[in-house]
Amino acid sequence: MKLPSRHIHHFRNVRRTSGIRQIFLGNGDGGILPATLREDNTLETTGEELLHAPPPVRIHLAQAMVEKKQMESIIHKMVEAGAATATFFYSDYSQGNHPWQEERVFLWRENAGMQAKSAFLPSIRLSTGNLISVIDELRNNFPAISIFWGDWTEEAHPEKIPLSTDYLFINGPEGGWSNPEKDLLKRNFPPVSFSDNVLKSETAALAGILFARFMADKMPKSEK
Repeated sequence: MKLPSRHIHHFRNVRRTSGIRQIFLGNGDGGILPATLREDNTLETTGEELLHAPPPVRIHLAQAMVEKKQMESIIHKMVEAGAATATFFYSDYSQGNHPWQEERVFLWRENAGMQAKSAFLPSIRLSTGNLISVIDELRNNFPAISIFWGDWTEEAHPEKIPLSTDYLFINGPEGGWSNPEKDLLKRNFPPVSFSDNVLKSETAALAGILFARFMADKMPKSEK
C-alpha cells in the first residue's frame, strides 16, 4: 500500500521523518493498526489492530455556517478537543457566499486527526434545516442531550445545565443570532458567557467544547 501524497508530505515534511519509520494507522472509529513506513513511502502492516473504547461522554457542536478559514479552524479545534459530532447549518445571519464543500471539509478533518494523533474523528455534516430543526434532529438522535449556548450579552447560568453523557453547544455565525433565533435560545436553553469581550466564532466554538468537557468531568464516574 502506498501513502497518498498529502500523507507523505505530513510524515516527511511536517513530522520531519526520514528512512524507515514505525507508525500507526487510524480509521477514526478507535481502530489503530501498527505499520511500517518504508523509504519508498510504501506501508506494511506489522501487527494486530488495537481497538480503543469510545469516550464515555459525547460532545456535539451545532455551528452556524461561517467562512472557510473559520470553518477550518473550528474543525481542527474540535478534533483536538475530542468533539463527537458537528452539525453545520445556515442561520439567519449566515452569509450565503459561504458554500459547503464536503471534500474540503473532510480533508480538514483528516489533517486535524493526523496532527492530533486522535483515535476518534468527529462526524461532520451539513443540515438543510434551520436552528429549530437542527436542535430537533440532535434531540431525536440523543434523547438525553444537555444543551447550552454562548452569548457575551447574556447572564450566564451554567448551573442550569444538566449533567449528561451528551452535551450540545450551539454556536452562532460572525454576525451573531437574529432576534427570533436569540429569543428561541433564551426561552429554552441556559446561556454561558466565556468572556466580557466578543469572541470570534472559532474561539467560541472551542470554548464551548472545552466547557462541555469540564461539565463531563463533574459527573460521577459511576454514571458515565
